[in-house]
Amino acid sequence: MSIYNTDLAGLCEAIVAYSEDIQGQNYTFKLGKMNGMLDAIVSPENVGSSPVEVLSLQDGNGKLRTARVISKQQFASDWAVDGTTAEDVDICDDGIEPEPFEDFVKIDDSIGFAQPLQFSHSKLKEYCENPQTFMQSYLNEALRTVRERWDRRILAAVEADIGVNYEHDGTQTAAGAYKGIDLINADGTPNYLAFSEMELDYENNNLNGNPIIVGQGNWAQYYKLQNLVCCNEAVPFGDVAAEGAYFYKDQHANTVLGANNALVIAPGATQLITYQENTLLDINNDLVKHITIPDPVYGNAIMWDLDFKWDECTKSYKWLAKTYFKVYNTFQAEAFPSGSPLGDRNGMTGIFGYTANKAS
Repeated sequence: MSIYNTDLAGLCEAIVAYSEDIQGQNYTFKLGKMNGMLDAIVSPENVGSSPVEVLSLQDGNGKLRTARVISKQQFASDWAVDGTTAEDVDICDDGIEPEPFEDFVKIDDSIGFAQPLQFSHSKLKEYCENPQTFMQSYLNEALRTVRERWDRRILAAVEADIGVNYEHDGTQTAAGAYKGIDLINADGTPNYLAFSEMELDYENNNLNGNPIIVGQGNWAQYYKLQNLVCCNEAVPFGDVAAEGAYFYKDQHANTVLGANNALVIAPGATQLITYQENTLLDINNDLVKHITIPDPVYGNAIMWDLDFKWDECTKSYKWLAKTYFKVYNTFQAEAFPSGSPLGDRNGMTGIFGYTANKAS
């Protein structure tokens, strides 16, 4: 004889179905903090520019997962020769067959609920009558808090990858350091000259495309003064690059990076690799579910493991969401087939630090 009520079968399938069908429809930025780093790293501008491809995810020991990453090789500047050296190169000389760079990356970090959400049978049955209200009031709200913590973690990880900045005037900013620019004039007007200095530095590092800027404080004020709206004001992300750059406001930047500091990132230079163990489990019955669902904000750009079970001891239902992740910098020295990895740009990672000052 079953100990469960007859109406347990299929309980709250509407909630699960609603969770699986979410495609970013609830993203309004009216609640919670703006997670500019998370917005930027999963944006089409960044993901679409990645030179790496995750070929497979492999099980590791314990909670570790390994991603097999393939990236295109880049040739160092000393690959080119001239003068008599070039004359002496002959087609009959021994050749080199370029091979894609292969890297194995441990996905050894995770983010998720601090503890399962628990609902009595009667309460959850009541919520099942309106799955959208349940999602908005509980699961979405819990995930909002998780995303904000995740954003701070990603900000710190990307900051740790700040490389050497080879500036357009022949000077350098060391790896891990921030370069100060007077982005706002003493009279409160935006300083276009200072902004162009950042752009010239970016070009001098031999980088293409529009840089991604993640910050707040004076950076946000600079864009507000120009009435430029980009990029995480609405979905889908940034449609245009305002003044040659994508700006993502992040309301954690001052805390994590320091006041008025921002990350200037080449599209594709940093990637978020995630792993969901429920992809292989896919257990989905009336009383136990181990499935994956899209994020209510980002849709399929971010997937979560969703675990659901009936707890006989408390006669309640438990919900838990988590995902495993790794922030990966695509400028790997080993990807260069000869000489100094970046030639005259050794130590450049495609990530730079800038401090936006107000001129006195």
